[in-house]
Amino acid sequence: MDIIIPLSKESHNDNIELRMLLRSIEKNGDNVGTIYIATMFPPRWLDQTKVVVVPIKDTFLSNKDANLHKKILGVIEKYNIGRFVFSADDNAFLRRIDLESLPITHNKRGIQQLRQSNKWENRVINTLKFGESRGIKLNCNFESHCPMEFDGQKILEGMKGVDYGAQPGLTICTCWKIVSNACADIGVEQSTVKVTMESAESAKRSLVSGKLFLGYNDNALQNGLKKKLLELFPHKSKYEL
Repeated sequence: MDIIIPLSKESHNDNIELRMLLRSIEKNGDNVGTIYIATMFPPRWLDQTKVVVVPIKDTFLSNKDANLHKKILGVIEKYNIGRFVFSADDNAFLRRIDLESLPITHNKRGIQQLRQSNKWENRVINTLKFGESRGIKLNCNFESHCPMEFDGQKILEGMKGVDYGAQPGLTICTCWKIVSNACADIGVEQSTVKVTMESAESAKRSLVSGKLFLGYNDNALQNGLKKKLLELFPHKSKYEL
């Protein structure tokens, strides 16, 4: 199963997030195919003979998800990708898992539970309304911050004519599920399979939890999580020089 990882230039930690993700994939991932990293700024420590770096620019200044759409679609089209796993760099695989059998995961909030308090919530609402315009009504969304499987060719076909760059934008996973007609099975709620760390307090939690995935942000990384990740994945992966 191929993996596509979009990467921007915004890293304050020499891309330790990507380093930890790759170590976790090597340690815990079965049936790993080619790893594609879509970025103009590959870190110096990355062994580019072991991954495929695809140079795609971030051209949307205030729409992060639009840059993600552009990067993933660019990789799919260039390499004729079929089934693949999408993962953000600030994820990690905490337990051994066959990438051929990743769970479908969702975030339980639908339009009624979102408060339009920030760009992301407005984008999720816009995406759910986009689904309704296509006859798909969801009471949740798929922005679970977990590695997810998609069908690249269905995404390419479904995204034809979709203006993902228009504000407030379209979130990636929910949009791809909609255009792929893959919303019938919403799978499991994210907290059943993922540890989330987004604060100094949450970073105190154990990573040995029985959960499959870790999703985190820079706040948690700088407040204790970095040390825990290095303890959990201390050895260089084959993807590092």
